[in-house]
Amino acid sequence: MDRQDEVMAAANTMDADAGGTSAKGIAPRTAESIDFNKQWLRVVSDSMFNPADPNDSFSIGDLLQIDLNREALNGDAVIVESGDAMTLMGLVVEGGRRLLKYLNPAWTDVIELDDSLMIAGVVAFKVTRLRLGLYS
Repeated sequence: MDRQDEVMAAANTMDADAGGTSAKGIAPRTAESIDFNKQWLRVVSDSMFNPADPNDSFSIGDLLQIDLNREALNGDAVIVESGDAMTLMGLVVEGGRRLLKYLNPAWTDVIELDDSLMIAGVVAFKVTRLRLGLYS
């Protein structure tokens, strides 16, 4: 049983526990209704947080939907793999060179994309926790 079959079996088990449909009449999930090309990751460092522009940054705890099939373009936030490590970086294309940079000005590393690195996906959406500061 491959990963897709495992996910489908688990999803349909949850649907079966709900009597085959949910209380709102939603049909059981099928392979066509689940997008296996997107994954969710949680931000765990401040490397992509820019204090000068917090709304256009990534904070610790943000959830990111990663599109595994989208082509990475200049200015995209990307997930970069190197061996068994992954990191979130910004892709900058300058003069034909593909550079990886952090948004946080305290993280000054600039890395040229080479064969030891792979762009695993592109950030499609960010979900951030809303904090109103009412209970400081």
